Amino acid sequence: MVVGVTNESKGLVERTVEKNRMEFPVAMVKTPEEANFGIRGFPSSYLLDVDGTILWKGHPASFEKEYPSSRLANDLKRTSTFPPVPEKSKSLLSKYADSGNFSGAYVAATRELKRRPENEPLQEFANSIEEMLKSRLELAQAARDRGDYGQSMEMYSSLAKKFAGVPGAKDADTAAGEISKDKEAKDDLAAAKKWRTAMVSWRKGDFDKALKSVKSIAKKYGDTATGQRAEEMLSRHAD
Repeated sequence: MVVGVTNESKGLVERTVEKNRMEFPVAMVKTPEEANFGIRGFPSSYLLDVDGTILWKGHPASFEKEYPSSRLANDLKRTSTFPPVPEKSKSLLSKYADSGNFSGAYVAATRELKRRPENEPLQEFANSIEEMLKSRLELAQAARDRGDYGQSMEMYSSLAKKFAGVPGAKDADTAAGEISKDKEAKDDLAAAKKWRTAMVSWRKGDFDKALKSVKSIAKKYGDTATGQRAEEMLSRHAD
């Protein structure tokens, strides 16, 4: 799905949409950096999965060159959308799919497979959830490797809860515990906690309060991944 975001006037947007025959929706917001994507120039494009994870960002003209179809196919496997529910298993799994309950769906599927191991579509469904978790764990580990402990901790904790019962979920819980005890992660975890609070203020429209908190994060934790994120945000909103 493609969505345009702009802070231009309604009249200009309507003329641009008509002139360029744009068929995708365009959202008009007070500030296009509201989600803190790190916009530095216009136009800027972002490829996000359904969880909001940024898979690619850059100028739209460079997308095909920088993001080949093979990489797109691989990254789409990381999304947390439910795999198609087998037709004959809808009565068993639809309630979980409708509510986004990966854990419940997997447990129900594997329980049924113990009774009917010959059910190949159901086995493929269960395998898809396992692969989905595996790909997400790779993203969380990548964040950890680059020192973005706050983001990694949040991802691991979410995965452990969302995919409980799926092979690998306990690894996510273990990794989250390790990060919480890692001395090297201490400062970034503290910064990330303050960052989340600041973003709550930002989403409520209390920009002055949010930026004050972000400034404090950048000053105290500037050498952390979250501190660098704070500095980038401040550079975009400098007076």
